[in-house]
Amino acid sequence: MAAAAAQIAARLIKEAPPAQLREVLAGVRVLLGDERNAVEATLPAVVAELLAKHYTPVALPTGGSALLTPDNLRAGTAGSVPAFLEPRTRQLLDIDFCLDRGSATPGAPVCKSSSHLPAAEAAALDAAEPLREAVERELGAYVADLYPSATLAVFSAVDASTGAPTVVACWSAQHSALPNFYAGGLRCRWQVSLVAEEESAEVAGEAHCRVHYFEDGNVQMAASDKWAATLGAGDGVDDLAGVLVECVRESESGWHEQLLDAFASLGENAIKALRRPLPMTKSKFDWERAAQHGVADELAGMKL
Repeated sequence: MAAAAAQIAARLIKEAPPAQLREVLAGVRVLLGDERNAVEATLPAVVAELLAKHYTPVALPTGGSALLTPDNLRAGTAGSVPAFLEPRTRQLLDIDFCLDRGSATPGAPVCKSSSHLPAAEAAALDAAEPLREAVERELGAYVADLYPSATLAVFSAVDASTGAPTVVACWSAQHSALPNFYAGGLRCRWQVSLVAEEESAEVAGEAHCRVHYFEDGNVQMAASDKWAATLGAGDGVDDLAGVLVECVRESESGWHEQLLDAFASLGENAIKALRRPLPMTKSKFDWERAAQHGVADELAGMKL
């Protein structure tokens, strides 16, 4: 019974709208009833997966911020809280998701402490560090210009068989105005992998946005796109990072234009179709005086 309750709770939590995890957690805990104590131990892993999926920023005790993503999530053992890797300092972050009973901000991540990445794992990343730093520098300027409120994180890995480096850049921007009944977020991920023997790089990108509007209703919108390209490696990591930024800029600008067109169509067509038509006077329909609305003859001629 507890296992089934845990699965249901996990599904509900993973569908939490933007900026409303606290409300969803409160509702789930009420629904669990007597099963709550048995399920509580599973919640940290579920919340960690959700926050990582949507690229959630977390403030660091030393200043600045880090990004929780699937690319830096280090899954823990059963029942333990996962750790996240901070790529610049190579620190493993111990995150508290404030799930204790009585917490004022349940589900809001807080970095409690950090520890060094094991030496062997850190050394394995050295070959990719020049490319990681170049991509972080070039993309950092692009993200700061186009998404001023976004948080960027750039991770690296090295292929064990070929020694070729791979770099993954993730960033997200979130905005919520719950008193005004809306919230939303954007997240992007770009991966570049060097192909040494061909002096080229394979690039894959994706972007996702979601918006939730819930004044007297419940409307959610999600949009996404994906891209792939092959770039020349150039004369070094700085050249490659510069070409990557231009690829990202061109791809995302086209997607932004598509979103603007979709939003315009949404307002003109889809949203209006959902609304109940009102008389031109914007007044309630008075069935006792149907004639004054000019439909008496139409009603009389209808075959019911």
